[in-house]
Amino acid sequence: MESQAQGRLRVLEEDGMTKREAKKLPDGLYEIYWKRGGMSLAAKGETGDGDVWFAPCNWITGSQIVHPGNIKQVVLIRERDK
Repeated sequence: MESQAQGRLRVLEEDGMTKREAKKLPDGLYEIYWKRGGMSLAAKGETGDGDVWFAPCNWITGSQIVHPGNIKQVVLIRERDK
């Protein structure tokens, strides 16, 4: 797996991203490439109890949980300011 750096593609395992891999990503804005094809811009963050969430910007059905296993690749666009 490639190291995570802004603007670099992170290629994930064949089965998609694991929750452990998702937790290692810094909070920020990403290009997400889905296992079933297509791409979304999405924010990534964590809940107060440490669960990871992704919020795709191009989904119109409201708030949904995105399972990391559905993600094929990610590109960090910008890390959240701390």
